[in-house]
Amino acid sequence: MKNEENYAVAVGMNLRISRKYAIETARFIKGKDLKKAVADLEKVIKKEKYVPFTRYLSNAGHRKGGTIGKFPVKAAHEIARVLKSAEQNANYKGLGKDLYVKEIIVNTGRSYRTPKRFIGRIPKRTHIKIKVCERE
Repeated sequence: MKNEENYAVAVGMNLRISRKYAIETARFIKGKDLKKAVADLEKVIKKEKYVPFTRYLSNAGHRKGGTIGKFPVKAAHEIARVLKSAEQNANYKGLGKDLYVKEIIVNTGRSYRTPKRFIGRIPKRTHIKIKVCERE
Protein backbone atom coordinates (compact mmCIF):
# COMPACT_ATOMS: atom_id res chain seq x y z
CA MET A 1 0.00 0.00 0.00
CA LYS A 2 1.32 3.43 -0.92
CA ASN A 3 0.27 5.40 2.17
CA GLU A 4 0.10 3.14 5.17
CA GLU A 5 -1.08 5.81 7.59
CA ASN A 6 -4.14 7.08 5.71
CA TYR A 7 -6.58 4.48 7.03
CA ALA A 8 -8.22 3.38 10.27
CA VAL A 9 -9.52 -0.05 11.23
CA ALA A 10 -12.29 -1.24 13.56
CA VAL A 11 -13.10 -4.86 14.40
CA GLY A 12 -16.24 -6.43 15.84
CA MET A 13 -15.68 -9.92 17.19
CA ASN A 14 -18.36 -12.57 17.87
CA LEU A 15 -21.30 -10.31 17.10
CA ARG A 16 -24.71 -11.91 17.56
CA ILE A 17 -25.89 -11.45 13.96
CA SER A 18 -26.40 -13.66 10.96
CA ARG A 19 -23.38 -13.95 8.69
CA LYS A 20 -25.56 -13.97 5.57
CA TYR A 21 -27.32 -10.74 6.52
CA ALA A 22 -23.98 -9.20 7.46
CA ILE A 23 -22.52 -10.06 4.04
CA GLU A 24 -25.43 -8.44 2.19
CA THR A 25 -25.34 -5.35 4.43
CA ALA A 26 -21.56 -5.08 3.95
CA ARG A 27 -22.00 -5.20 0.17
CA PHE A 28 -24.62 -2.45 0.54
CA ILE A 29 -22.24 0.04 2.23
CA LYS A 30 -18.86 -0.80 0.69
CA GLY A 31 -17.34 2.13 -1.19
CA LYS A 32 -19.71 4.73 0.26
CA ASP A 33 -18.75 7.83 2.20
CA LEU A 34 -18.68 7.16 5.93
CA LYS A 35 -21.44 9.63 6.83
CA LYS A 36 -23.68 8.35 4.02
CA ALA A 37 -23.09 4.72 5.03
CA VAL A 38 -24.09 5.41 8.65
CA ALA A 39 -27.14 7.39 7.49
CA ASP A 40 -28.21 4.54 5.17
CA LEU A 41 -27.83 1.98 7.96
CA GLU A 42 -29.96 4.13 10.26
CA LYS A 43 -32.63 4.24 7.55
CA VAL A 44 -32.49 0.44 7.36
CA ILE A 45 -32.97 0.26 11.14
CA LYS A 46 -36.06 2.50 10.83
CA LYS A 47 -37.22 0.37 7.84
CA GLU A 48 -37.26 3.35 5.50
CA LYS A 49 -34.66 1.87 3.12
CA TYR A 50 -34.05 -1.76 2.25
CA VAL A 51 -30.83 -3.65 1.61
CA PRO A 52 -30.78 -5.18 -1.88
CA PHE A 53 -30.01 -8.90 -1.67
CA THR A 54 -28.01 -10.47 -4.47
CA ARG A 55 -26.73 -13.75 -3.05
CA TYR A 56 -29.00 -15.02 -0.25
CA LEU A 57 -32.43 -14.58 -1.82
CA SER A 58 -34.59 -17.09 0.07
CA ASN A 59 -37.89 -15.63 1.27
CA ALA A 60 -36.94 -12.14 0.06
CA GLY A 61 -39.70 -10.22 -1.67
CA HIS A 62 -39.49 -7.64 -4.43
CA ARG A 63 -39.45 -4.02 -3.34
CA LYS A 64 -40.80 -0.88 -4.95
CA GLY A 65 -37.56 -0.19 -6.86
CA GLY A 66 -37.87 -3.55 -8.64
CA THR A 67 -35.06 -5.35 -6.82
CA ILE A 68 -35.13 -8.03 -4.17
CA GLY A 69 -34.36 -6.83 -0.64
CA LYS A 70 -34.86 -7.15 3.10
CA PHE A 71 -34.52 -5.09 6.27
CA PRO A 72 -31.70 -6.70 8.32
CA VAL A 73 -32.19 -4.45 11.35
CA LYS A 74 -29.96 -6.32 13.80
CA ALA A 75 -27.07 -6.59 11.34
CA ALA A 76 -27.42 -2.92 10.37
CA HIS A 77 -27.32 -1.88 14.03
CA GLU A 78 -24.13 -3.83 14.77
CA ILE A 79 -22.36 -2.75 11.57
CA ALA A 80 -23.27 0.90 12.25
CA ARG A 81 -21.76 0.52 15.71
CA VAL A 82 -18.49 -0.81 14.26
CA LEU A 83 -18.51 1.96 11.62
CA LYS A 84 -18.80 4.62 14.33
CA SER A 85 -15.88 2.97 16.11
CA ALA A 86 -13.83 3.17 12.89
CA GLU A 87 -14.73 6.85 12.62
CA GLN A 88 -13.51 7.46 16.17
CA ASN A 89 -10.27 5.61 15.38
CA ALA A 90 -9.80 7.81 12.30
CA ASN A 91 -10.34 10.95 14.38
CA TYR A 92 -7.77 9.71 16.89
CA LYS A 93 -5.24 9.17 14.11
CA GLY A 94 -5.91 12.68 12.78
CA LEU A 95 -7.37 11.68 9.44
CA GLY A 96 -9.41 14.17 7.41
CA LYS A 97 -13.16 14.49 7.18
CA ASP A 98 -13.47 12.94 3.71
CA LEU A 99 -13.53 9.25 4.71
CA TYR A 100 -15.03 6.29 2.87
CA VAL A 101 -15.47 2.57 3.52
CA LYS A 102 -12.59 0.98 1.61
CA GLU A 103 -12.83 -2.57 2.88
CA ILE A 104 -15.32 -4.57 4.93
CA ILE A 105 -14.68 -8.22 5.72
CA VAL A 106 -17.28 -10.57 7.21
CA ASN A 107 -16.24 -13.94 8.63
CA THR A 108 -17.87 -16.72 10.62
CA GLY A 109 -17.39 -16.28 14.35
CA ARG A 110 -16.68 -18.73 17.13
CA SER A 111 -18.88 -21.83 17.13
CA TYR A 112 -19.98 -23.50 20.33
CA ARG A 113 -22.92 -25.43 21.71
CA THR A 114 -25.15 -23.86 24.32
CA PRO A 115 -25.26 -25.53 27.74
CA LYS A 116 -28.25 -26.80 29.72
CA ARG A 117 -31.74 -26.30 28.27
CA PHE A 118 -30.99 -25.73 24.58
CA ILE A 119 -28.38 -28.44 24.18
CA GLY A 120 -27.34 -28.81 20.57
CA ARG A 121 -28.30 -25.31 19.44
CA ILE A 122 -25.41 -23.49 17.79
CA PRO A 123 -25.88 -19.70 18.00
CA LYS A 124 -24.84 -17.44 15.13
CA ARG A 125 -21.66 -15.41 15.61
CA THR A 126 -19.93 -13.14 13.12
CA HIS A 127 -16.62 -11.25 12.93
CA ILE A 128 -16.55 -7.93 11.06
CA LYS A 129 -13.47 -5.89 10.10
CA ILE A 130 -13.93 -2.43 8.59
CA LYS A 131 -11.20 -0.26 7.07
CA VAL A 132 -11.94 3.40 6.32
CA CYS A 133 -9.63 5.59 4.20
CA GLU A 134 -9.30 9.19 3.12
CA ARG A 135 -10.29 10.11 -0.42
CA GLU A 136 -7.30 11.11 -2.51
